[in-house]
Amino acid sequence: MKVLYLGDLRADVSETEEATAIAESAAPEGAQAYARAILTGVRERREEIDRLIAAQSPNWDLRRMAATDRNVLRIGCWELLWGGSEVPPVVAIDEAVGLAKRFGAEGSGAFVNGILDAIRRRQGGAPSGQASDAPAPSSAEND
Repeated sequence: MKVLYLGDLRADVSETEEATAIAESAAPEGAQAYARAILTGVRERREEIDRLIAAQSPNWDLRRMAATDRNVLRIGCWELLWGGSEVPPVVAIDEAVGLAKRFGAEGSGAFVNGILDAIRRRQGGAPSGQASDAPAPSSAEND
């Protein structure tokens, strides 16, 4: 999350800075590898992730959300939809809520929970922990 947060503040975060931040976490290598996967996944799908978040938070401009909440949502959304079957949706949401409570403001946990749960429901629940590669069709496409 630290690297995504830094990337929100500065557009010129280098790969070296990213690698250093992950290595300094003192997490086991498996956790560091997963952190790199999340970072790469969020970076590659950021526009799509941001559209999904914005669609479920119509009263919030994504750019005006707290940077911590925005990046926790990005991590949670990626993990929820593309994190693989080893991460059940309820676990992905719970982990994101935990991050939001730890690093965000007082209401961040509930805010993150509501948006990620709405994304999960929109994607058909993703019971296996992995949704399809494409977002659910809009209501206009269903008519």
